[in-house]
Order: sequence, then structure tokens, then C-alpha cells
Amino acid sequence: NLEAFARKPKSEMYEAFRLMTRWLIRATFGDIPQARQREVVNKNRRIGVGFFGYHGYVALRGGKYSTSWKDDSNKTMLMSAKGVVQAEALSYSSALGIPCPVANTALAPTGTIVLMPGTTSSGQCMMTPWGKRLVRYSVDDPELKVKRSEGYEVFPDEDAKNTDIVVYWFEDPLVAKVRAAGWDPAEILEGQYDISFSDSLNVQKMFQEFYADNAISFTINMLPERMPSEEDMERLIFEALPSLKGTTVFPEKSRKNSPIQPVTKAQFDAYEGRKEIIQVEDECKNGCPVR
Repeated sequence: NLEAFARKPKSEMYEAFRLMTRWLIRATFGDIPQARQREVVNKNRRIGVGFFGYHGYVALRGGKYSTSWKDDSNKTMLMSAKGVVQAEALSYSSALGIPCPVANTALAPTGTIVLMPGTTSSGQCMMTPWGKRLVRYSVDDPELKVKRSEGYEVFPDEDAKNTDIVVYWFEDPLVAKVRAAGWDPAEILEGQYDISFSDSLNVQKMFQEFYADNAISFTINMLPERMPSEEDMERLIFEALPSLKGTTVFPEKSRKNSPIQPVTKAQFDAYEGRKEIIQVEDECKNGCPVR
């Protein structure tokens, strides 16, 4: 969790990377019932030490996500972390008498895991500092009646029978953390829809150049009106391709009632209904977020 080390000595963060390397190498000894797969694992010992909370790490140090790829200190941190992982992988595998892993570092999708520490997923930008979270409930769910009585906005889901949607206005936990660190969240924090296509690609290029030797999970979420022209997008992708193992671009136009809808700070402050200053999933209970 990079965010947890944003304001601590780098040595503590690198120790976490070292220990995770050892843990993952030990995990390669786990039960594998398929003999052919066991043979491949014994030979390659591939691991993938990753991280999450990158946006929190940058923000709590007073930086903006969109320009973080220009900051040499971030590149140095990533390169140093990779070096710690590689050195420990070599040392520990040698001590265990096994081949050194063929690859050591990765960025996995961590959208569920990060709900526990309440930080940002993988190397992604936060979705939005302030927004509305749409969560669907069965009309028979007793929790739905509770939400109505508590004053939440509720409306029928046009795309699913016997289903209602509850609207939660929320502030991301990172907002309060940035404010407590002495920074203005409105100046520091950006949502995914605020990041240009070019800056998103450059952040991913930085991860792949200075940290990950496996493929990584990275999604560029964009509003249709902010997407580059086809010609510009093609040019930017071809320029980035030598540094990428793959990327995903997701235009926000695939469905109605998308799970997270950004609002401005002014809109959030002006809203007079109930608001959540936490991870909304803690409040959903039996409700399932719109996927």
C-alpha cells in the first residue's frame, strides 16, 4: 500500500516490498494438482510483487496524478522498489535452492482489495473525489425500505426487473487525508475523467519502464466528449506501443446509470441530502454495486 508510506521513510516501504517478495516465492511451493503446471512453476517461479495506493502516495506528497510521470522522484521510487524486489528474489531463491523467478514485478487489478485500506486501486487515478455511487437492490430487499426511510434517493432500474437503484452521494476517503496533510483537495485531486489520454498513457509507460517486468492491468476511463480524435488517438497509441504490453480504453457510454458519477465539490457541498464520507461499500450491506 504505497499510500501508507507516503509520509514515512522510504526504507520502511522498501522493507514491505522485500517481505512481499519472500512471501510470494514461498507461495510458489503451494499445492498444484496438475503435474504439468507444477513442472512449469518449479522451473519459472514467476512472481508478481505489485502495489496499490499510487494516487494516494502522490497526493499525500503534494503531487497531481496527471503530472506524476514527469516527477523524477516517482521514477526513482519505482526503480528502487523494483531493485529491492529483484535483489531479494535472487537472494531468497538461492537460499532455497530454486531457480530465480523469471519475472518479479507486476500491477494487478486490485479494485476489491483496496476497499479494506480505503485507498486507490493499483496504479490507477481515483475515480472521482466527489460523486454519486449508484447501487442496485432487489425490490424485496428489506434494506431498501431502510434506505428510503433514511432519505436516500431511490428510483427504478429501467434495465432490470424488480430492481431499484439507491443513490449515495460520497466523498472519497483520500479527500480528508489530503486535507489533513495540509493540501487543498480541490487543487491536488483529480478524477479519472479529468486525466488526458496522453497523460494516462505516460503514467502507464512510467510503470512499465521503471517497475513492472510482467504485464500490468491499466484502464483509461474517458468521457466521450474528452476523447481525442481517431487520428490523435491512433498517433498517441502508436507512440506509446513500444513501451506498453497492452492497455485498455473504456469510453463512459456503454450503459445507463453507471456505478460512479462524478460531481464537483460545489455540487457536493450544495447537496442537502445525506452524504457518505467513507467507502460506500461499507454501507451497502445486502445491496450489490452496479457492475
